[in-house]
Amino acid sequence: MRVHSLFTNGSMSADDAYLMYVFAWMVVIYGPVQLVRVVFHWRVAGILDQWFTLPIFAWVGVTCYEIGVGRTSNNLDVLSMILIMTLSVTSYGLAILHVRGFEVALGAHICGVVVQGLRVYQRASSDVTELDRQRQLAALIRAVVCCAGFVTLKLADWHLVHQLPMPFAVLSGHFWSKIADFMQVHYACQFLEAALAARLHSKAKHVAIHKSN
Repeated sequence: MRVHSLFTNGSMSADDAYLMYVFAWMVVIYGPVQLVRVVFHWRVAGILDQWFTLPIFAWVGVTCYEIGVGRTSNNLDVLSMILIMTLSVTSYGLAILHVRGFEVALGAHICGVVVQGLRVYQRASSDVTELDRQRQLAALIRAVVCCAGFVTLKLADWHLVHQLPMPFAVLSGHFWSKIADFMQVHYACQFLEAALAARLHSKAKHVAIHKSN
């Protein structure tokens, strides 16, 4: 609904809205899978959780790529988008090859997204105000911190229950990792929205200058 509002009032282009729509619907579909896994501890939901996680991270990387380096024209770089998403899905095969394969794939996704996010921030146009740059950086840092919490709490779940039975025996580390997961999505949306808005503003300014000349 927020993306639709930004699109209809001209604050977001059609291509940018598409990028955000896909990310939003990925997360919306991911929600029930998370709920079933946390409440019922169903193994199938756990497997689906992993299958969803990698493409969601990859799509954030796709969006950052399109903002930072991929948009040399007014069109989306569809070929690069397909390539990135295909590599993301096939990387799950590492889980078959090694017991820690999924962790390796997830780590690669996270590193790739963080690098792309930093490139978006560093390549921000000079037209972007210092306040807008600070907002982008704050959202990026918060997203990374929440991501670190998501991974740490998830992987340390068993150890936390035994080392710190209160509160982790009541509400497990895996449960708290879901809170961090939700928050990293929230801050990722803030960062992407700010970056897309800044680029649209810069593009509109350049077009206006070109017309005046």
